[in-house]
Amino acid sequence: MGVITDIVRDAKRDGVGRDEMLARLAALGGVYVPRFYDVSYHADGRLAEVVPNRQGIPARVAKHTVMDLDSWPYPKAPLVPMAETVHERMSVEIFRGCTRGCRFCQAGMITRPVRERSITGIGEMVANGLAATGFEEVGLLSLSSADHSEISEIAKGLADRYEGEAGVAVASVDPGGRLQHRSRPTSSPAMVAAPV
Repeated sequence: MGVITDIVRDAKRDGVGRDEMLARLAALGGVYVPRFYDVSYHADGRLAEVVPNRQGIPARVAKHTVMDLDSWPYPKAPLVPMAETVHERMSVEIFRGCTRGCRFCQAGMITRPVRERSITGIGEMVANGLAATGFEEVGLLSLSSADHSEISEIAKGLADRYEGEAGVAVASVDPGGRLQHRSRPTSSPAMVAAPV
């Protein structure tokens, strides 16, 4: 993603038009720009051929996958909406992909391979996000958060870290993946350390 934003920034700095900016993006090999490809079909509607119609555009668009999520530049100070949202909490992505491989699930197929964030990285994201946003709850998100290989340790570590704070609801996950509430706040919760 950083490469794409760099190309857009440089194109604006160079004063080039939209067409040239799209050509620079398409030349990466991981961005599909439909106008740079001619598509033909068989009589029965099946796809026959997709051919680049411009110099420097690759014949195939390759999937780009971030393998080390801890090195990916996660927003340190996420934007907070001015309006209240349904899920009024900060979201922290704990892994990408899915371990199950269900054939009916498109997301499970196209987001492979599974890539997990480390316990340390998740802890830093939670602490930094709470400090920067003012949110009082955190949701640990992924396709299936309970499938993270260290979800029990992550939730327990967060629960232990925030357990003594006033108004904090803490929870952890047992080895079977069941949510175990450890304390209840007297007022609204300041944080829920559990997968959602």
